[in-house]
Amino acid sequence: MNLHAIVGPIINMVNPSIEVRYYASMPSVLDENTGCQIPKYAPPIHFIAQLQPLSQQDLQHVGSINQQRQTKALCLNGTAKGIDRSELKGGDLFEFNGKRWLLTQQIEDWNQAGWCKVLLTEQQDSVETSPEGYQDCSENIIG
Repeated sequence: MNLHAIVGPIINMVNPSIEVRYYASMPSVLDENTGCQIPKYAPPIHFIAQLQPLSQQDLQHVGSINQQRQTKALCLNGTAKGIDRSELKGGDLFEFNGKRWLLTQQIEDWNQAGWCKVLLTEQQDSVETSPEGYQDCSENIIG
């Protein structure tokens, strides 16, 4: 049973959902000229999701009590994946409110119920730049 789908309309009265563009990470490829891993992403899917600040419990869970970068939690009907080195995937991307965010960790996995809660880290690159267009290795470093 997807409880998130049931309570979502009630939550929206207090914290309205937002539309996000979601880019699923595909296996990266190696640039033969530079030796850099180039991330690849599937075409975007549009989602309606619930953006929330990280709670104290979330911060303890991810071990980021004194973090210095902008992070948010996102609850969505569906599934999304963080960094998976074994599959050569660099983490899914989300775009909303004019910014790009990298999924760095799945906080709650309720895939069997049809939803998940993920940790997003704000990226410095522009949403005007296509996620498929990364060439500079330094852009691929989370920081």
